[in-house]
Parts: sequence; C-alpha cells; structure tokens
Amino acid sequence: MYILVVDDHRDIASSIIDYIELEGHTADYADRGDVMLELVKNNTYDVIFLDVMMPGKSGYESCKILREDLFCKTPVLFLTARDTLDDKLQGFTSGADDYVVKPFAMEELMARAKALISRGNRQDIGETQLLDVQINHHTYQVFRQNQPIKLNPTQYKIFCLLAKHYPNVVSKNVIEQGVWGDEIPDSDVLKTQIYQLRNQIDRPFSTSIIQNVHGVGFKLALNT
Repeated sequence: MYILVVDDHRDIASSIIDYIELEGHTADYADRGDVMLELVKNNTYDVIFLDVMMPGKSGYESCKILREDLFCKTPVLFLTARDTLDDKLQGFTSGADDYVVKPFAMEELMARAKALISRGNRQDIGETQLLDVQINHHTYQVFRQNQPIKLNPTQYKIFCLLAKHYPNVVSKNVIEQGVWGDEIPDSDVLKTQIYQLRNQIDRPFSTSIIQNVHGVGFKLALNT
C-alpha cells in the first residue's frame, strides 16, 4: 500500500508512518492541506489518512477540493478527536469514506485502510448531474437529455463554472478569471462564447437553462 498521511501533529504522524512502514508499506507525509493537494497531483495513493483540524485549510475543506476540483477517487479516512454526529456527517459530506476518532489503535487504522482499498476507488467522483444535464470531467463531455453537446474548451470551462455554482449567479468577473486567469480578453469575447454556448446547450431543446442576470452575470436555471 502507498499511503499519504496528512496531520500537522508530527508526533502522531510519525507514529502512524512508523507503523505503516513496519507493516511493509510506503508512506508520504504532509502537514497541511495545500501540501496534500500538491502531492496528490503528482502521486497515486491507495488511501489518504487526513486530519480534520489543521492550520490553513481544514481537512473538510481540503477533502472537498480533492473531490470537486481534482476529481480524486482515492479513499479518504479522516483522523480526528471530534466525534459528534455533526462532525462525522460533515466529514462524509465533504467526501470522506471513513472516520476514525483519536486516540485509535494502529491495528484498527490499518484494518479500516485495507477495507477501503478492497472496495476500490470511488466511482462517483468526476461527474456532475443536474437534472437533465450531465458533465463528465474526465472525458470533458457534456450531455443534455442524454444527447452529447459539442463544446469548445472555453465553452466547456464556462459551463462547468455555472454548474459548479448552481443555483447561484456567477459574475462576469468570476467567469473571466476562471476561464482566462490574468489574461482577460475584451468583454465581447465572453459575450460571443456565451452566445455560442447557448446555441449548443439551449437552442436544440424546448427550455433554456442559461440565464442572464442583468448587470451581474449568468446562472443555470433548471426546472425541478
């Protein structure tokens, strides 16, 4: 097993890593959520042990980014002293697969890790489903009413931003920053891309879902 241990308490992390290596496995270490995210970009782990309370981004925030932005399918096991039902529900909502309360026995930790690995990677990560719209973030495909929608890379990024923030309005500035970064083009470029996006997403169907909020930005307006 190749395990990533994320915990700002170095003594605890060191004990876990020593036990992992004693069992004949390999471990990496991160003391913050942002370090974990960089490691995940460059390595493939079998399971991630993630502490909840850390400086900077919490384990909850880091796990959510892991699932929603990096589309990481690796099982995540939270390590924490917080043991209320609300804490556990928040952990699972953020994308965790299991939850171990400190202090814990190393034997139990490894048993839970092996159980998660035996199930395989998560299969529900990397897709967004909003009523009749589906986005596959691995193949960069968009479907509406099960029909494939052909989008160029810019239109795909814009649509993903609208889907990510649904049902909220996404300002023009947020869209421009998210799509073009610091090299924001003339405002007419965004207008053109939105127009073409509507032609692909809305025009072939009986209802329009891309809504212009005058003076603010755009949002998805889906019928429930």
